[in-house]
Amino acid sequence: MPEQRDENLEKIHLNGAFDVIILGGGINGIGVFRDLALQGLRILLVERSDFCSGCSAAPSRMIHGGLRYLENGEFELVRESLRERDALLVNAPHMVRPLPTTIPIRSVFSGLMNGAANFLGVSETPSSRGALAVKAGLALYDWTTRHRRILPRHVFRNAQQTFAQWPGLDPKLRYSATYYDAWISYPERLGVELLLDTARFAPESVALNYAELSREGSNFVVTDTVTEGRFTVSAKAVVNATGAWVDEAVAKLSGDVVTDDRLVEGTKGSHLILDCEPLYRGLGGHMIFFENDDGRVCIVFPYLGRVLAGSTDIRVRQAERVRCEADE
Repeated sequence: MPEQRDENLEKIHLNGAFDVIILGGGINGIGVFRDLALQGLRILLVERSDFCSGCSAAPSRMIHGGLRYLENGEFELVRESLRERDALLVNAPHMVRPLPTTIPIRSVFSGLMNGAANFLGVSETPSSRGALAVKAGLALYDWTTRHRRILPRHVFRNAQQTFAQWPGLDPKLRYSATYYDAWISYPERLGVELLLDTARFAPESVALNYAELSREGSNFVVTDTVTEGRFTVSAKAVVNATGAWVDEAVAKLSGDVVTDDRLVEGTKGSHLILDCEPLYRGLGGHMIFFENDDGRVCIVFPYLGRVLAGSTDIRVRQAERVRCEADE
């Protein structure tokens, strides 16, 4: 058993009283763990598998500012996303890097009615966005970061300029637009760095993986699933950061059974890593972002010498290990 794990278990054994217990060691749980611990609270983080082994290990690798949220009028969510994106660009430049994102555009007016309908909360049939809708969205995106911009403003191109840079794109294109977001090379490593940061500056807090939390009366019990050791712990508050598994976690701690009336459902997005040198070179360092007529958002961008392509967006009822199916 690693020495650090021995030390963590010994800390819990000597003092099981914590200010807060966080259940779930994905990026959200780890972020809350670090934030609270560095404020001087004693925190226990419990993860049943490895840290960042679930959703946090399998995102699209994009660190985006929430451009699509603008269409729904969620301006504060966009501002928050942009603040988080920019903070990562500044604090983790070895993992989070700028990503020029290019949108191919086939028409001028398409999507205007859809954008207005979504903004007003009225359901509308999906369609691709035309030049006016894209220009309006990107101008608003730039305006949101006008006071603290760290990435370039968007650029609009006509067809001639577009094909001069990307000759392999659809010949029916009339325009293209490029804006900047960011991407992350290894998302799970960001979680590990946050844990190491917390261990350095708040050594009384404990993050334990391969462990489970259960309720016994007014106290909680942490079970080390490696050794089957059990430790009684207490806390003033519990944070459920289990993400897609939130219903199962609530049921386990309350003694209830998971019902059809779930708090959280999710979607499955599948991505492919393509070893295609011509495509990799043809992207020119850009991500190509486009929408199908069925409303699916698709991305293609260079990733660690390969090309990441996706994604589908399929609704699922229960979180479990999944794979890309043939129909996707």
